[in-house]
Amino acid sequence: MAVWKFQLLPAQTGILGPRYSIDTIAQTVADEVNDALPYRFRFHKIVKIVVWLGARDGEPDYHELDGVAEKQTPGFSVQSYADASDEAKIEMLHNVVREAFAWFEANFDDAQFITDTRAKLQWLTSSND
Repeated sequence: MAVWKFQLLPAQTGILGPRYSIDTIAQTVADEVNDALPYRFRFHKIVKIVVWLGARDGEPDYHELDGVAEKQTPGFSVQSYADASDEAKIEMLHNVVREAFAWFEANFDDAQFITDTRAKLQWLTSSND
């Protein structure tokens, strides 16, 4: 059984699929990150990271609850993503993950899991795909 440690979710519902569904490209990127993340983060008491694609009205940019860390990406447009080519979608999502992980590193001293993940994902270390 897979351990879901990382998830990308659209802040706006119904654009990519029903409710908070994502497309196969976003799922593939999320799967790559899941496979690269260490089994245990050793980051606070976090067991899962959710990166929201876009801003969620009334929600803080970042919060932790019940072992889940949720980070928003307010500059992300789900509609622009939906209209983009497959190659552009991959680049957009890689940038989102890079920026979210850089944010974790800048804001938390115990975000070592980022270094471990970078060692397994070459695109996480480069700024151009």
